[in-house]
Amino acid sequence: MSYANPDALVTTEWLERRLGDPRIRILEVAADPFVYDQGHLPGATLWSGLCDLQRPEPPFCPDQAGVSVVLSRAGVGDTSTVIVYGGPGNWLGAFGYWLLKYRGFDDVRLLDGGREKWQLEARPLTREVASPPATGFRVTGVDRRELRASRDQVLAGDGDTVLVDTRSPQEYRGDQLAPPHASQHQDYAGGHIPGARNVPWPRTTNTDRSFCSSAVLGALFERESVPRDALVVTYSLSGARSAHTWFVLKELLGYPRVLHYDGSWVDYTATGAPVERGEPRRELTGASALEGC
Repeated sequence: MSYANPDALVTTEWLERRLGDPRIRILEVAADPFVYDQGHLPGATLWSGLCDLQRPEPPFCPDQAGVSVVLSRAGVGDTSTVIVYGGPGNWLGAFGYWLLKYRGFDDVRLLDGGREKWQLEARPLTREVASPPATGFRVTGVDRRELRASRDQVLAGDGDTVLVDTRSPQEYRGDQLAPPHASQHQDYAGGHIPGARNVPWPRTTNTDRSFCSSAVLGALFERESVPRDALVVTYSLSGARSAHTWFVLKELLGYPRVLHYDGSWVDYTATGAPVERGEPRRELTGASALEGC
């Protein structure tokens, strides 16, 4: 069974064959520019500081004018196809994909497995900084509000809404406030949004971080009681991991109503919203809690 929207994804083989094609523009979405400086895909332009979760109020992410600047700097024109990718987990690549779609730019694809898979396959990297001439490209139209959930929408959710928490079981329970590599000294509370299902993002990928097959993904979300006819909202800590799962549900499985809560846990807990602690609906242990296929 193929993915619902196979054109949303490109393989490492596909992209390597097209390196240097002027119609292809590549964006590395990174939280730390140092990673890009140490080696990136040939021709890739850096998109750093994707969103600012330290802002006191939404919107946290660049508006259409801000996105237009990023695309212009990457040499994007009217006939360009943009490929986005990120580092470990490819979360930020998926966030970049979601943000471009949300802001009204459609000709974008996600590199399956991101930097992680590319490097595992020993494909070419370079330290040469890509600096194509700016094009003045502008994104027009309106935001696609059917792709984004706000805090108010989450708080007002009814029986038709299914929340999917994509963090680790430890974060979901409230035992940890952030992933293990991050500081556990945070200002926000631990736990999860009441009623949310816990489907940790790694369960949707292979060990090289390419996506599981559609059959495996469909069975996973069926087991976790995420029905296709529900209004599904994905969230994580600050929106990166949940963008990855949004991509799975929306583009790979074709769920008709999937919203990404880009503010996620950091935004949700900022106003003292209700929090639940304790075990997920179904928690896997050992390796199965980390890998999905």
